[in-house]
Amino acid sequence: MFQFRLETLLRLRLDDRDKRRGELAEAYEAERVLELRINETDDELVAVNQRTREIQASGTVNIDAATERQRYQLILKSQLQSLKQQTEQVGVETEKRKQALIEADREVKKFEQLKENQRTVYDKEQLMIEVKNLDEVATMAHARKRSQ
Repeated sequence: MFQFRLETLLRLRLDDRDKRRGELAEAYEAERVLELRINETDDELVAVNQRTREIQASGTVNIDAATERQRYQLILKSQLQSLKQQTEQVGVETEKRKQALIEADREVKKFEQLKENQRTVYDKEQLMIEVKNLDEVATMAHARKRSQ
């Protein structure tokens, strides 16, 4: 029966690859969440700008409300800038995690290839043993026939 001597290492590499996949999935999820927040903040900023234009077009201006809207616009712009910086940082981290997953996958493939090569060698050796045994049986059968 074939038994890969490095099976434990292969399992460790598989576990590591699965861990790297999970980490990459988390990074993708963080990117998605940040993108949603950017879109929401951007939409809110557009709405505030639109409301400001509508109020200005009406001709009546409340100084306190206008100041409050300007302050809110600045807050939204600041949040948007912060979210974009976070997106860049998460993008860098995502790329690192992609590379780690690629490397982990390479390691798994190396061990799987080694296992397959050893399996092939084992199968050939077993076939040779079986052929040798069949040859011996045939030789003994032939010798018995001759002696009879």
